[in-house]
Amino acid sequence: MNNGPHLSMLFCELKNLHHGDIIAKDLFSYAEDLNVSIPRFQFNVEGAILGALEPCAEPGKDVLLHIHFLATRLLPGPADLAIQKFTGNQDCGADPTDSMTMAIHAFSHYVPIYTDNNLVLCDLQGMYDRRKVMTLVDPQSHS
Repeated sequence: MNNGPHLSMLFCELKNLHHGDIIAKDLFSYAEDLNVSIPRFQFNVEGAILGALEPCAEPGKDVLLHIHFLATRLLPGPADLAIQKFTGNQDCGADPTDSMTMAIHAFSHYVPIYTDNNLVLCDLQGMYDRRKVMTLVDPQSHS
């Protein structure tokens, strides 16, 4: 079982969550310095772990396609609450009509500035957590 490509993909996913979280915090700090109010959002990275399961000791008994996994905190809320999509992979999404969408669009434009044009985070989507903070999940990147 070769889990190299799968593990690499999961590691990139975790890096995207961390990059998003760090850059969002910098954007909030920058906005505060300019006395600009931006609705708060976060990435679902706190407590996230990259792990591996022990393969079955009996030869030929492995039933798992992959042994590595990325675990993030479960977002509390109704099970049928829809994920709100702000940007896509190949487009900027719909024109923003509310302050949260405007903030996340501003963030998506801030990322290349922060990274000196080395990173673009896209496919930004999430849902509100129990504290009413928009929590973004599963960001994708172009570098």
